[in-house]
Amino acid sequence: MNPNSGIESGNTVSRKKRFDLFRPVSAKPDGRRIQSANWCVRFQHKGKRTCRSLGTADYRLATQRAKQLVSSVRQHGWAGAVALPTSQGSLAIASLLEQYHRSALSRGHRPTSIAHAEKDLRRVARELGARRVGDLTPAALQYWIRESRLKPITLRSILKNAGAVFARRSVQAMGMGELQNPFAGLVRPKVDREPFHAPPRSWIMQLMRQGVKELSSEPRLAFVLALGAGLRWGEIISLTWEDVQRESVRVAASKAKGRRARVIPIGCMVSEALGPAQSQGAVISSNAKEVHRALSAWLKAQGVTDAKPVHYLRKCYGSLAVGDHGIFVASKLLGHSNITLTASTYAGQVDELPAVKF
Repeated sequence: MNPNSGIESGNTVSRKKRFDLFRPVSAKPDGRRIQSANWCVRFQHKGKRTCRSLGTADYRLATQRAKQLVSSVRQHGWAGAVALPTSQGSLAIASLLEQYHRSALSRGHRPTSIAHAEKDLRRVARELGARRVGDLTPAALQYWIRESRLKPITLRSILKNAGAVFARRSVQAMGMGELQNPFAGLVRPKVDREPFHAPPRSWIMQLMRQGVKELSSEPRLAFVLALGAGLRWGEIISLTWEDVQRESVRVAASKAKGRRARVIPIGCMVSEALGPAQSQGAVISSNAKEVHRALSAWLKAQGVTDAKPVHYLRKCYGSLAVGDHGIFVASKLLGHSNITLTASTYAGQVDELPAVKF
């Protein structure tokens, strides 16, 4: 070996490292650690440090982009580094959705929620004529909202689902921490939510007794869980018998809307109806659509005229919960995102206000 190489003599050539490449790792509540596919760069300039996504899983391309980024910042300063090759604006929306799908599945999101987010973002992009992420500007989205003929409640749902792709945790999991959410500051249409006109308690109790008596098999189980525990249809079909206890029903965060886990106490009538059917696996193991169709047909035969007969049972449960325990407890039992939703839906349920005792 050449003695002048500096290896045998013990002399090393020290070079100042200009940047660090890494792939971010996110820790999940269950202890799993998930590493992003895309590379990020970490560097500092004039006392300011930053971490930016390079938008690629290719190490060589990431190194090239990192060199361009660091060189641009040191030559032109931080202000001149706004429009750089690392910007995600040129990313195709189809490529963004592919990365979102993989990261959302790895984070344990429900396939239904992922599908809704992808479908609604594709719809917005198609109607705007947007092909790249940079085309989804707040001004363009606001114009689309203004010109849309959709119902306000439908429009708000589409914006919420499409915006989930750009949520902070979502872009971090994709390794795109610098990607801005174009849906964040939009002015959304107002929805005048009509309060639920609950039937009398006696009618609800009679419906419960009649359903337990006349229904059978899985439509009977779905009926009892909807009216007796206030579960959403999506929560019912994803429920397993391990979640059904003697005195309560547990809804895991991965199966609940908004990932809000809760434990719902159940009464004797509900427990007696569920007990004999206790088994293994999913509570609804057959075709969920057929079960929903059979239960809806039975409810319409009993005089339920609501557009969503099965969800009507959940609202009846909510009206009883508000009457018995108040708005706050009912909001927790129903798994609402905030108490305002519960108050607006069940406004006027308590007509006679009790006197304050001193």
